Amino acid sequence: MTRRSWTAIAAVAMAVAVSGCSGAAAKTATWPAATPISPLQIEANTVLYGERLSGRILRLDLRAPKNAPVEIAKLTVDGSGEQRGLVGLASIHGNLYAAWVRPGDLRLVVGHVDGDRTLIWIGPVTGVKAIGGHLGVLGDRLVTALGELVKDPALAGRVFTLDPSGAENQTPVIVSKGWHNPFAFVVHGNNVVVADNAPDGVPERLGQVPLPEKVERAPSAIVVTPNGRYGICGYLDGEMRGYTINDDGGVERSGTIISSDCRTGATALADGRYVITDDDTVRLVSPRG
Repeated sequence: MTRRSWTAIAAVAMAVAVSGCSGAAAKTATWPAATPISPLQIEANTVLYGERLSGRILRLDLRAPKNAPVEIAKLTVDGSGEQRGLVGLASIHGNLYAAWVRPGDLRLVVGHVDGDRTLIWIGPVTGVKAIGGHLGVLGDRLVTALGELVKDPALAGRVFTLDPSGAENQTPVIVSKGWHNPFAFVVHGNNVVVADNAPDGVPERLGQVPLPEKVERAPSAIVVTPNGRYGICGYLDGEMRGYTINDDGGVERSGTIISSDCRTGATALADGRYVITDDDTVRLVSPRG
């Protein structure tokens, strides 16, 4: 996630707006929300997202921008600190999973949302920030990651996979390590690509390579664009900026994909549109140009 507190701000109305995309206009449709996070496409025109502080999971029909999102589930979460709460959603073979910080012991857990909500993993005690917890899918396994401040030296700063049918005491399989806060990651082919959210004075990275900008952005989400760029959203500036990785492994800036409102989550839809979130809005963006 990010280093700043994600404070819920009440949205006033549904609207249609205009946003920048590499200098061109972008059509948008918006839905008011409260601390939305982790947009997840499950069908061509259906997206789920979570509310970090309430633990609600909602379904959004992209074909009906005037319809309010529909609540499909609600988890009991601890939203204290800067980044705790419901932090990740993923779907495998039609089964929905979530990652959240549970009350009482403040542990990050991953479990089924459907049915009896069985836990598949009980993780470490979380701090107030840099906890990670985003979810993805690599093959038939769930992917998640933990920031360096969680109270588990074996998993802090690691990206790892979980068996979605496993027991709550299963042993994660490490994919990569050495991260500060790898909340923003995307599965691209057989690779898990991280946009690392680093502490002050330390370079933010795409993979292990520092990003070209020197100004702190606090990466909050990363997507793969239709032309193969990586789109990284920054919580501090709200932009989704494009980056490419060269054949020699270097990272170059390659334009601005979305100019605002991409602060807490993003997903690239199969048809080239994006669903992005900020503190109080879910937005469907159709870039032009």
